[in-house]
Amino acid sequence: MPITAIARKSHVVTTSAPSPGAADRHTEAEPAAGQFYMGRRLDNRPESLATWRIETSDVAVGSGVAELLGAAPAPSAPGAIGAVEVQTRASEVRIVLAANSAVTTDMRLWGQGRLTHHCDGIVHLSPAPVSGELCGCPTLMAERKALAKAGRGPHPSATVRFRLAQAPAFGQFRFQSASWKFAESLPGVRAALAAIEGAALCELAIRRVDVPVGGGSCLAYRIPVLTVLGPWG
Repeated sequence: MPITAIARKSHVVTTSAPSPGAADRHTEAEPAAGQFYMGRRLDNRPESLATWRIETSDVAVGSGVAELLGAAPAPSAPGAIGAVEVQTRASEVRIVLAANSAVTTDMRLWGQGRLTHHCDGIVHLSPAPVSGELCGCPTLMAERKALAKAGRGPHPSATVRFRLAQAPAFGQFRFQSASWKFAESLPGVRAALAAIEGAALCELAIRRVDVPVGGGSCLAYRIPVLTVLGPWG
């Protein structure tokens, strides 16, 4: 069956169980040691990736991550956040979330280079004059998607703050996504995290989705998936 995108073979990372003490030091205010990405810009065009790409400003962290996830660090492209980029061979990584608050979601609409609507789906989060007031967004996700597609409603912005299960001492990493499917999955993730006392072992993965488009063809795209595996340590 022909498809419009082909995923590369992924490399699954397994984990041992280091001391959980390092994961307990994870805080929302802690600066990120690096950022995980599902894509990049190539010749000024967006490209979806089948394996995780990581940017970091710490050369030692970049080298360590490259060793763990099967890649060599390289200088980042101009305009990147971190000085070092690692294009890994891992589509799945084991991570540690310190608490339910490690996963956050809000809704954002940008216009003319500025944030014009910022809410949590129920109330405004900013600016200060309207913070806490009802935002007027629909309750149903399908209606929110329709407004966003028409350019009249916000898109989800989900953030996950975590440590690598194999190397929690590297520090806290961050992943951000505007995927609707990812945002829809997070209430279940938060419920699973709330049922665990202390830090949780999770898996952050890039999954391929195939959508039939007729004529025996399908459209392939990728989404992030966060799965709670159980208590950490």
